[in-house]
Amino acid sequence: MSPSRIHRLVLSTIIATMGCVVGCCESGAVEGSSGAGGGAGGSGYWPTCLWGGSGGGLTFPVCPAPQTNEFIGTIDGKPYDNKDSGHITGMQAPTHPPYYLSLNLGGVGSLDMTWGNPFVRGQWMHINGGGTLVLPQDGMFRAVFADSQVLVSCDDYSFLYILHVTGGDLTGCSR
Repeated sequence: MSPSRIHRLVLSTIIATMGCVVGCCESGAVEGSSGAGGGAGGSGYWPTCLWGGSGGGLTFPVCPAPQTNEFIGTIDGKPYDNKDSGHITGMQAPTHPPYYLSLNLGGVGSLDMTWGNPFVRGQWMHINGGGTLVLPQDGMFRAVFADSQVLVSCDDYSFLYILHVTGGDLTGCSR
């Protein structure tokens, strides 16, 4: 395993643990709920979670169990569908921007993204900080463009993605 892969794995584990400490590891459905309360036990520290829609009517895969992810769409003009399990999605504790999300994918794959304000659970947020996607099949670094979006679930440590990347467009999920 390469040093950078080990570094990403250690960083993801640390970030995931930090997320658990602030209440982001509760169990629940991938789709979330209609969402009362926000953030850590409804304490009011984070804005109220409103679960904001379907992402413009796009089709999203479902990640039914922890440590699963799937991405569907097109890459380099070809259909793409990749399911994976056994990898942790890590997110920086949401205290102030920039916010950071890291996901290890099978093989040498990974998804790393950053974004600024707002951070609102249950509403789509634009990835204005950019990021990179490395698909397990080809190992190429693909830029994640600013018009990509992430949705952080209201009541679960799960995410939905709309990714516009070098060579394609994907929707995805991870838990």
